[in-house]
Amino acid sequence: MEKHQKDVPCKTQCTASQDKRIESLRATFDSLDQDKDGKVSVEEIIKVLGVKEETALGMVKGWDKDDDKHVSFEEFLKAFGHAPQK
Repeated sequence: MEKHQKDVPCKTQCTASQDKRIESLRATFDSLDQDKDGKVSVEEIIKVLGVKEETALGMVKGWDKDDDKHVSFEEFLKAFGHAPQK
């Protein structure tokens, strides 16, 4: 199995369009992940996007599938319609 940018697995070779979309999502995720711990918190969303806590909480709740109160890159990809194949 191939590995895509930043070790996101692809079942088959990713298309150029998928590559660009994943690169764009990675850049957005990285800008949100202010402490560079590989996950995005409510506090980081508030700081970067300037939204209210209620809005940030709703975003994390919607994206956080393992209920750890943070959003991983894989969860972020899934939230935006790109579920990496394992």
